[in-house]
Amino acid sequence: MVASIITLMLMTKSSEAPKVHRNPNLIIALLILILVVAAALLSAPQKKSSQKASNSDEYKVAKNLSIKELGVKLDVTQPLKNMTYTVSTVPAYKNIPSQTIVRLQSKDYSDLVNKCVNNTSNTPQYFSGLIKEDVKAGTKPGNKVLKQFPTFYIEGLPYAIPSDKVCKGKQLRAQVDSLNKKLNQHLEYSFKSAQLL
Repeated sequence: MVASIITLMLMTKSSEAPKVHRNPNLIIALLILILVVAAALLSAPQKKSSQKASNSDEYKVAKNLSIKELGVKLDVTQPLKNMTYTVSTVPAYKNIPSQTIVRLQSKDYSDLVNKCVNNTSNTPQYFSGLIKEDVKAGTKPGNKVLKQFPTFYIEGLPYAIPSDKVCKGKQLRAQVDSLNKKLNQHLEYSFKSAQLL
């Protein structure tokens, strides 16, 4: 469309030139329209590229983390750079052997959840847990395999976020939910390149 308007404007010597050339206000209006369309087309790709750059920065390696209790090491991304973990052991029960659980937390997440539930004691809040399972054991419902190794795999345990009844407000609850999802997505991404210690 823009090309056809320009072609019409350039046909000044033709005896059959359209009446567009006889009205200078129309020519000015068309030029302004062309400039506005061109500016809009040029600005759109820049927004996309800057958004892609910020997303790729988020996925850059922030630190190396070794979890000796699981026998793995991984490169964690920016949102996980302040992640720490605690280890606990679940005792054996009936036919189920005892199991080591690595619970993951970050200061940002703990602060947000504590604010959400009005907890002033700065209790650590976990966004996920990790367990090491023998290949023969099979996955448990609701858990996700983060990395498969020859004789075992690492399984992620989703942690519940505070309910609407417990949290001080829907907006705060939505922030907790959003951060929980983000941290778990980055955990899954970081485990793709996990290696044995």
